Amino acid sequence: NYEYCRCQKIWGWWGGYGIITVFYLIFDSFWLIVAVFIVLGYLMYLTRFGKISEFYLVFFTSLLFGLLHIPNFNGSIIEKIPPIIQLSGFGMLLCFVSFRFKFLYAIAFHTIYNFIAVLPVLLPLDTDVVKFNGDSFSAQVKKVGIIGTTNSCNILNEDTIKIVDFLTKIPVLLSRCKDNVQYESKNTDLHKVELTIIKQNNERISDEEVLKSFLSINNIKTDTILTPCFLISVFDTTLLNQISPERNIRMSLSSLTETLRQRYNHPVNLDNLTPNFVFYVDSKIFKIKSTSHFLQRLENYGIKVITDSTSHTLKKVTFYKDNSITKTTH
Repeated sequence: NYEYCRCQKIWGWWGGYGIITVFYLIFDSFWLIVAVFIVLGYLMYLTRFGKISEFYLVFFTSLLFGLLHIPNFNGSIIEKIPPIIQLSGFGMLLCFVSFRFKFLYAIAFHTIYNFIAVLPVLLPLDTDVVKFNGDSFSAQVKKVGIIGTTNSCNILNEDTIKIVDFLTKIPVLLSRCKDNVQYESKNTDLHKVELTIIKQNNERISDEEVLKSFLSINNIKTDTILTPCFLISVFDTTLLNQISPERNIRMSLSSLTETLRQRYNHPVNLDNLTPNFVFYVDSKIFKIKSTSHFLQRLENYGIKVITDSTSHTLKKVTFYKDNSITKTTH
């Protein structure tokens, strides 16, 4: 019986961590969190019925606490080991607070710690302006607080560009929409910045030149993969022109493609269509948050996204801050 119980405990531990590993490798961070809570409940069950001691509960739940924060870090698995150990130690401290006082005190301590950690992001003390120039522009970047600022992307007479957003999201806004490229951001840096670009020498601002300089100065790198994509097709041209221009927004197929890629993160491409083809849409359509509802509304304008054909590929370029380890919050 002793050996049976001992084997049951061992296989229980390894089975639990096996679940976490499989979920982490196959699914995204949401399912990793689900797996962690499943294993945590299993550990509490074993402790409740005396199958393991509180020491093992503290040790393994602290390790789970560290594993739970894996998505907060960039780098290889080896590079993630030191912060996991550090966070596991912090988890042990929370367990001590919980056992010595109350569980609510541990939650309060954790909340205060996180608040102090994100305070420089909410109200940045470092507001130094970083300036850089090119042949067609002069620009500056400065940190702004998350509180009291809203994301914006303004182009004034093509002479001045002002963008307020998270650091790795700005390259997405600067990148031109291309037929076979989708740009996205991997945001592990919570700092929000304000980028101001002013035209120089009476030349048109070069987006590519600004993008290259911005990436270099802020140490932002890119990952590129090929992914299956869907196709935008026009099935009724009469529907495109039946709506009064006075009451709607004029846009092109290329801008529609860019909207689906950036706002809805939907991998789409044009199906042998002219990118500059213009049509009119009701402005209310852009308030729809659901991708499926947005696609359904497009059919009222004679536009259909073919989602059952993924034989085409799209190049997906992801911008990310090049830190060996970039910490957000616990």
